[in-house]
Amino acid sequence: MIRMKLTLFFMLLAFTLPVLGSSRPGPSRLMYCLGQQEKYFHAKKQTGPFYELNQSLMGELLQVPGLEASSVLLNRICKPSPMAPLYLLEAIVLDPRDWWYLKDDLDPQPRMIALELMREFRQMSPEILLNFLSSLQMIMPTPQCLEQHIPGLSKMYHDVKWLQEEVDLKKITLGHKRLIPLFSRLQRYQDFSQECAKSKKTTKGSGKPSAR
Repeated sequence: MIRMKLTLFFMLLAFTLPVLGSSRPGPSRLMYCLGQQEKYFHAKKQTGPFYELNQSLMGELLQVPGLEASSVLLNRICKPSPMAPLYLLEAIVLDPRDWWYLKDDLDPQPRMIALELMREFRQMSPEILLNFLSSLQMIMPTPQCLEQHIPGLSKMYHDVKWLQEEVDLKKITLGHKRLIPLFSRLQRYQDFSQECAKSKKTTKGSGKPSAR
């Protein structure tokens, strides 16, 4: 499904880019920047959690007619970099109502559809966050690496595991103060990975030789 959405996106982008300088409206800057980020990953031959996150966000947001991001957010994510998808996810999670808006010239019916799609997207954004964290942990050298270096992450995982059936998932993960340091710490994931790799190596090196 995501592949179909991405194919449609690039077809639309290829059609609209030649007329960006004319009076006809082009694609939203948000969609253009996400497309540029996709090209960046392909050019660098990069895959993994951040690439998958960009694809996931683009596949979902592509469905929303007339969607645009705030100028502050666009200034942050429109410079392709490995961290750009994380910056977008941070805005989606910490500022769910104000990171986006719908274009003024959107007709009433598409506007209603867009608002409903954004409501649904907001409900699923905690799952996107958790999936990203899971994918990132998979490339860490030790099983508890992220939890060891990100305060509050273990508590969030505990709440998700034991409270999800009783409490709405977004109440556990969205708009919570513990998520503010989470995103700033995630930007240092490579440092954590190196520290965990050294710790793992030290632990193995200090082990006693097995008896023969």
